[in-house]
Amino acid sequence: MKKSVLFILIMLVGIIGCRKEDVSSPQSILLDDPNNTGISDQIIITNSSFFGIFSYNDHPFTIRNVNIQNDNIIISITYSGGCGAIGKSLIAGSEIMESNPPQRHLKLFFTDWDQCEAAINVEWTYNITPLRVDGFNSVILHFEGWNIPLLYEY
Repeated sequence: MKKSVLFILIMLVGIIGCRKEDVSSPQSILLDDPNNTGISDQIIITNSSFFGIFSYNDHPFTIRNVNIQNDNIIISITYSGGCGAIGKSLIAGSEIMESNPPQRHLKLFFTDWDQCEAAINVEWTYNITPLRVDGFNSVILHFEGWNIPLLYEY
């Protein structure tokens, strides 16, 4: 129960911190894939003061691979669990680093509420068109936990 309340509180703080004036930002939501299809169009974009709050992950996971295909980022992770609900969201900082091409930071917020220990491999796809930067045809994405910068060309 404590973990559920903490997860909801953290997500609400992120939503409150979203920049409403940023027209390129999508509306924020709590759980990005309620039907667990592995495909999501939602990214939480939050200002830099709240971006660090999302460093809390109550369940360890290993990033196996991150890559970009067309307008999607595909994230593959391994975690232990498998017999209960999970929560996940792709979090992007609203700050755009000035360079050519510009750069943005991303992270995966993940929580698992079960006590199972099976090794689970999952792959999630997110539409990243909201991360485009006006006036440029590419942006470099720095994904937390993945040491290779990702070039998103559009």
